[in-house]
Amino acid sequence: MATYEDIRNIFTRSSNNPTGVLPTTSYTLDIKNHFVEWFGGKELDDRWNESQSGTGTFAMSDSVNGGFTLYPASSNTNYAQINFNNKRPFAHNGSVMISVWKQPANNGGASTVGMCNSAGTSPNSWNKDFYGTRLWTTDTHYKLRTADASTVTESANSDVARNTNFNVFRWEATSSNVIMSVNGGTSVTKTTNLPTAKLQPILMSWNENGNRDYLHVSYVEAWNT
Repeated sequence: MATYEDIRNIFTRSSNNPTGVLPTTSYTLDIKNHFVEWFGGKELDDRWNESQSGTGTFAMSDSVNGGFTLYPASSNTNYAQINFNNKRPFAHNGSVMISVWKQPANNGGASTVGMCNSAGTSPNSWNKDFYGTRLWTTDTHYKLRTADASTVTESANSDVARNTNFNVFRWEATSSNVIMSVNGGTSVTKTTNLPTAKLQPILMSWNENGNRDYLHVSYVEAWNT
């Protein structure tokens, strides 16, 4: 008999071969992976993996619609990150990720949200096979960041200035470009240094020279196109 976990695996994970549903030899259902995370309840859903250097903080925010918070340890290059533990159900050349997140202060740290190939190590998470946004302390506007297997680059500024509120980010990767919009505004398109390998969601707060900031995330959705 199929368990709840088997059913959820069909819709959120890449194997598409849950035990007890159909025999492996005849299991031919080929659906597009799609998952939604509201970051509600008392603790993080077990699909997520917490990864860090040092001892950071992972917690549901004690505030209305505050989402889940990540806060790195106190030393330079420490990070607090959630990911899919290198399970990579999303295509580098045909996927979408939507996320609602904020960095409510700018104390010199950095936040990264998007899709990556290699999680749990940094800075590889945002420098190799990646699409999304990295918010650095000197950024005045949100940018689109992409990386292939060896080179990472960023777009020019989007039309949305850096702020301390929750913003809705949407990234879409195709075989020829990655497109980002913030709060439904004008899209930013990038055609260079596109990811080349399968991807997973990543959300990370980074300590730069002893400076760190909270990252709050209240929603993530992703699917293959």
